[in-house]
Amino acid sequence: SLWRTLLENHPHDSISGCGIDDVHDLDMPPRFERVRTEGAAIAGELAARLAGGGGQSVVWSALAWGTAWVQIWLTQRAFGLGSWTAALFVLGVAAFGAAVPSSPGAVGVYELSIVAGLSAFGVQRETAVSVALVSHALVLGVTSALGALALARDCDFAGAGTGADAGTG
Repeated sequence: SLWRTLLENHPHDSISGCGIDDVHDLDMPPRFERVRTEGAAIAGELAARLAGGGGQSVVWSALAWGTAWVQIWLTQRAFGLGSWTAALFVLGVAAFGAAVPSSPGAVGVYELSIVAGLSAFGVQRETAVSVALVSHALVLGVTSALGALALARDCDFAGAGTGADAGTG
């Protein structure tokens, strides 16, 4: 795989000044060139795939926004706040809040955005904070679980991948 080829140029003895000239002059340039050439080809192929799937991208994007809206609405319902318009508004405020640079996982900014959105509907701060914490825990928990499943499916943790780059390099 390309990442392994690239890493072959980064051991201690391959760093300029630590190895013999033959390593730097003969071995390293072809590796870098292979990574550049094949990497550019892969990037071009992926860009073409993304450009060709415009309708599919719209569907997936709509599905993601719809899922987020339902998740916020159901979380609000669990706290006795059942307005679908409030859920839609809160989703919009949270999306704008996500544009603010923040800590990993948007901890703090996400909660503040949800509280601000719910306060526009007269929800008490304590209840709004509870909704925000539960909502964020659901988002992070589901995302982490799906990521772990995908990782387990595509990798074995002994070192050899079972995904697209397995057995190459």
